[in-house]
Amino acid sequence: MKTILTASVSLLLASSSLLMAESYQLASENPLPAGLHTKTTNTMSFDFKNEMDMGEQVMEVAMMMRGKSVEELKVSAADSLTLKILEDAFSVTANLPGLGEQKQNLPRPLAGSSFTGTLTDGAWNLKLNEGNAPAEEIAGKEQELNQRAQSEKAMFGEEARSVGDTWKFDPSKMGRIGDFNEFTGEGTATFVAIEEIDGAKCAKVVFDFKAKVKEGLDGMGEAGLSGKMTVWRDVELKLDRSREFKGKIAVAEPMPIDAPITMTSKVKILGTK
Repeated sequence: MKTILTASVSLLLASSSLLMAESYQLASENPLPAGLHTKTTNTMSFDFKNEMDMGEQVMEVAMMMRGKSVEELKVSAADSLTLKILEDAFSVTANLPGLGEQKQNLPRPLAGSSFTGTLTDGAWNLKLNEGNAPAEEIAGKEQELNQRAQSEKAMFGEEARSVGDTWKFDPSKMGRIGDFNEFTGEGTATFVAIEEIDGAKCAKVVFDFKAKVKEGLDGMGEAGLSGKMTVWRDVELKLDRSREFKGKIAVAEPMPIDAPITMTSKVKILGTK
């Protein structure tokens, strides 16, 4: 009986060691493979309070910003794709001294736009089919597509990763997060666990970073962005199923701001072939 029990414990320990040691190649060589069809919903929530010196008195200003976008991406061939911006909304609600609560829905130039993408000499180029997106917004979406491969390798590294692994990454190469881009700073990543999202086996990786951003939210200049971004990465398809960033944003102009911000991204897989 003792021999059987000892053997069972040894087998259990050996199995646990193998499971914990399992490693995964998280970065994809081709983040936009032919057949990929996704629908991505992005949200942003940013609330802050500030004080305005009105001379004889100091008034408190409260502001809430909310953003939501929905995009459908379909890669029909290795060098061809379509991109549709199904929804793109941004609103600001402010509580202003003497005026009370004021809400404004801000126009977003990409709303209702659709594009055809062609891969030429290793770079994606977008042609506007519908909508009134200006050239700089189209260039931004092109940059977003072309940053994917670089971003993945910078964030996940090219070597295989196991649960418990920790590594450094360069925020300047991590691509766009919401409306933020062009980062400088430093960060650390940790492979926390294996979890399931929509029936898919995913690596849960937490990216902890502190960075500066060339441009903040609408109407803001350079911003400081710090916090943790949790990514649930499909280990089979090598793409993100979900992202959640929780942190703080600090802006000096046009008024000093130091407030919490949350951004999420949920990806629904509509097809892979």
